[in-house]
Amino acid sequence: MRKRLGHDGPLVSAMGLGCMGMSDFYGSADEAESVATVHEALERGLTFLDTADMYGPHTNEELVGRAIAGRRDRVFLATKFGVVRGEDPRARRVDSSPAYAKRACEASLRRLNVDHIDLYYLHRRNPDVPVEDTVGALNGLVREGKIRHIGLSEVSADTPRSWTRSARRSRRPQAPAHPTCPVWSSSVVADRYGLAMDLSTSATDENSTQSAVIKATARQLLVKPGAAGLSLDAVAEDSGLAVSDVAGVFPHRDDLLTALVIDAYNDSAAAMEQADQAAGAAGATAGARLLAVTRALRKWSFDHSAEFTLIYGSPVPGYHAPQDTVPAASRTPAVLAGIVRSALAAGELTPPRRTVPGPPLLRPEAVELFGGVPEAPFSDLIERGIVLWSNLIGLLVFQVFSRTHDSVRDESAYFDFAIAVAAEGIGLTVPLEGNSPAE
Repeated sequence: MRKRLGHDGPLVSAMGLGCMGMSDFYGSADEAESVATVHEALERGLTFLDTADMYGPHTNEELVGRAIAGRRDRVFLATKFGVVRGEDPRARRVDSSPAYAKRACEASLRRLNVDHIDLYYLHRRNPDVPVEDTVGALNGLVREGKIRHIGLSEVSADTPRSWTRSARRSRRPQAPAHPTCPVWSSSVVADRYGLAMDLSTSATDENSTQSAVIKATARQLLVKPGAAGLSLDAVAEDSGLAVSDVAGVFPHRDDLLTALVIDAYNDSAAAMEQADQAAGAAGATAGARLLAVTRALRKWSFDHSAEFTLIYGSPVPGYHAPQDTVPAASRTPAVLAGIVRSALAAGELTPPRRTVPGPPLLRPEAVELFGGVPEAPFSDLIERGIVLWSNLIGLLVFQVFSRTHDSVRDESAYFDFAIAVAAEGIGLTVPLEGNSPAE
């Protein structure tokens, strides 16, 4: 079971593993047993691991680093900074200064032996240091790719709200009075190990109409200068809003781009889901359902070519899609996976002539999305399904960007033909007879 951190933060295992007691506070510990515990937790799906630099001090991060070696892609890794311990194990001081945040992060990365931390949060806050300054430093670590999400521990709800209000008051979001973290990177951890909240999205919640206006204007700008030319100033000018109003909803250009990316993934997937529901209600075979959903995605892609380009075209300079976009992006392959599962259960798939040899190629997330690895002779069905998915997107890229119009007489009919050919790779027959070509 998985839960989301915050309003639209990352998906993590509903239960996590706190690693503090493996190194500190609860008496003696056995490293081999601790490492075995981490491994068993990962096998059972408890992939959210929590540690801190003060545990040990430092030795708990080192232990966790050794435990996850070779398993990093299966772990959502959280660690904390801010509580400083010296030679006297009872002595404590709190340092939440920007300079210390950066030094502590570099040290944690070394001890954990990883290139990034999934959730990095302030263990304790020094009231003499403005929280905006601390979060600003953490935001810089996000931009550098050293951390993915920002959290605050043992603060009141007013603390994250205060930095959100600071972002909304800033007239120039590119250089606010106090640096603020992007909406997509903030997860606020309540109490010590409590439920995570995302309060920084309150800016969009307060005025959904204004958010809709901003995003609609931004989509029009995607058609003209393209995503690379998108800026808060341009949106403000075209929408008639003040830059500060736009920044109150989307503090940075990347926040706006992320919202557009998520909307595009969701809208395109919704078109596929509706088509699949209609085909299923009509008693269509799995092959006919596949044709229906791919046609629906094709129609959406041509009707919304700018949004299609945003999610499947050339990368936007300086923008890196955050983890928040993954759930929305996963909906398209989830539709395809559902059809393939139905075909397998109904006996509509022809076994492959041979199983593709080689080592396992799948990440656990892909297996989870499909619902487990099928038994032989369909044991490589998920890999073949991913080939089908990539063929679909590649075909749409070719057609939306007019790469096939000089080669084929009827692009709609060719699209159906190509889907039928790609479907043969998973042993599924797509009925073309009696089906009018995609429009």
